[in-house]
Order: sequence, then structure tokens, then C-alpha cells
Amino acid sequence: MGKRLLIILLLLAPYLVEAQEKPHTPTAGMAFGLLAHSYGFGFDVRFILPRPKTDLFVSLSLTSFKNAKELKIESAYKDQGGKNYVFDKLNYCYAIAPNFGFTRRLISRDLFNRVGVSASVSGGPVLALLKPYYVEVAVPFNGNQAVVEVHRYDPAQHNFSNIYGVADYFLGMNELTVMPGMRAKVGTLVDFAASSDYIRAVELSLFGDFYAKKLPIFGSNPNKQFFVGGSIEIMVGNTW
Repeated sequence: MGKRLLIILLLLAPYLVEAQEKPHTPTAGMAFGLLAHSYGFGFDVRFILPRPKTDLFVSLSLTSFKNAKELKIESAYKDQGGKNYVFDKLNYCYAIAPNFGFTRRLISRDLFNRVGVSASVSGGPVLALLKPYYVEVAVPFNGNQAVVEVHRYDPAQHNFSNIYGVADYFLGMNELTVMPGMRAKVGTLVDFAASSDYIRAVELSLFGDFYAKKLPIFGSNPNKQFFVGGSIEIMVGNTW
């Protein structure tokens, strides 16, 4: 019986020592996250203000935003060097969202539980950044001969037969427009950091974006004003 008790004490010694140490109480934290969502990819920076049960946070995310119906097709001029392009794409779209929220701890880490679980709720403005989509167009000038020109995509003028391919991505940077909206988001955060000094977590979320007008991503195809989707984010950071 004595030997068994000794073995148990030796096995528990690291946890007993840790329990006697004064725990670190974070006053603030910052995490960087990489995320994938239903409409694209991006990153997120989050500033955290820890509380005994509920952590407050401010986040800033920037993500690509594509309509699920966007389809890249092969150029009719592939044999002459034509490039693939997205048909009927009117604008590139990116979403930037400065949001505010809180996480409520449901399962806290302790001596025998190294994984914590929290529920998160956040919301705030979201801005859709729209950049025009440019294409190279075959313009006839003499019989069967044509010259390639660069045009901003116009569904009334451009089609499968005259689009040579996608143009330089950086064209139209001086023509950016902004569409304001609002975002609401709920999620579950799984914290697997070794201690409260670090932020190591995965967050699964559902979000809804509502814009002031329909986002003009397509020229002829229907556009949407309200988007619902899911996301997964991996966060890494520190507290102090």
C-alpha cells in the first residue's frame, strides 16, 4: 500500500507543484488568425481583454469574397495564347470587418483538463471593397484580323466570342468602390494552449452579412444583398 501511494504521489508531483505556483492572470492579449469561410480566405487580428468568465475582444478581418456561382472558363482563343477568365465577373470583392464581441467560457482549463471551450458572439460593420474586373478583348479591324485591347468588363459588349482572356489584376486599383454593411457572428472556440501565457485556438463560426445594396459581383447573373456562411479559423498569439 505504501509503495502504491508513493508511485501515485510521484506521478502527481508535477501537477501538485504547478497548483502551488501563483497562476498568471492575463491583462490583455493579441492573436493572429488564418481563416477560411464559405466565400473565400483571409486573416484576422484580434485584441483580447480577459475577464474571469467572459473575455471581451475587438477584431479586424480582411477576406476575399467570391460568389459561389463564379465559374472560370477556357478562352475561345486558347490556341492563340488566350487566358482563362471568369465569365460575367463585374468586380473582384473583398470584405473588411472591424467587429466587437465577447467569448464566454463554457469549459475552463485546469490541472486535469488541458482543453478549454468557449462560445463567442460578435458583430459590427463590414465593408465590401469592389475592384473592377478587366478583360482582354479581340477587336476586329480588317477581315479575319483582330487586335487585342483591354476593357473593363461590360456584359452588354463582351461575350464568349470576343473575350481573349483576363487582363492584369492590378488594373482598376484607382476605381475601387465601397459598399457598407453589417455582420453578425456566433461561434465555438476550442482553446488548447499549454498555459494562459499563450493563445492557441481553433474557432468554428456561423456569420451573416447584410449590405446596403446587392453586391455587383456579376454583370448579368443575379447578385445578392444578404450572405450566410460558415468559417474556420486557427489563432495563435500571446497574453501579457
